[in-house]
Amino acid sequence: MKISGLLGLITVLGMIVGCAMQPPQQSQSSISPVEEDSRDIVVYFLPLDDFSADASASLAQYFSREFGVRMKSALPMGSGELQPFEGTQQYAGEDILMLAKPVLERLPGRAQNASYIILTNRDINARSRTFRYMFSWHDSGLRASVVSTARMTEPGDLSQRAASLLTDRFSKMIRRAVGEMQFGWKRSSNINDAMYSPIMGVDDLDRIGRMHTP
Repeated sequence: MKISGLLGLITVLGMIVGCAMQPPQQSQSSISPVEEDSRDIVVYFLPLDDFSADASASLAQYFSREFGVRMKSALPMGSGELQPFEGTQQYAGEDILMLAKPVLERLPGRAQNASYIILTNRDINARSRTFRYMFSWHDSGLRASVVSTARMTEPGDLSQRAASLLTDRFSKMIRRAVGEMQFGWKRSSNINDAMYSPIMGVDDLDRIGRMHTP
């Protein structure tokens, strides 16, 4: 399978996410579809208009099984108002969250303590730009995180393994965001922990674990 560029990877992500991330048997929900539909939505996934809606829905289904709570993907949100930092194609995570805030507040069926994962392919950073880039940006007040694919691939990744690498890296950052925003997970200095911090690049992201011990 030949994949050309990040756009191709994101297209593939929507197809591979269901088979590439098989949840552990013990984490699968035993709730029937009728019961599941009746529960409040604990985590909402909100794709921006540059991100695959199908991939967002697949991610919500996967992590719903993993965490045992109801998660759902909303329809993609328009983002034409966003402006990058001058002279760059990098966007402030804070700006994305502020643009999304009124949309999040109108999403139906939310639990009272719901949290939100905003998905984008845009390159993101904090307004302060203390670092060159960020994989994600969090706002504990809004209980929301922006997670970006932009820096999760490198030239050497553009191969048959590229899609699985992207899926694994992206799922790790989403797991961290859900754990931190919804379940109060704390950062860890253990590289084998899903909440290891600081993550300075894809090498660290590849090394961290997929499990967290609260």
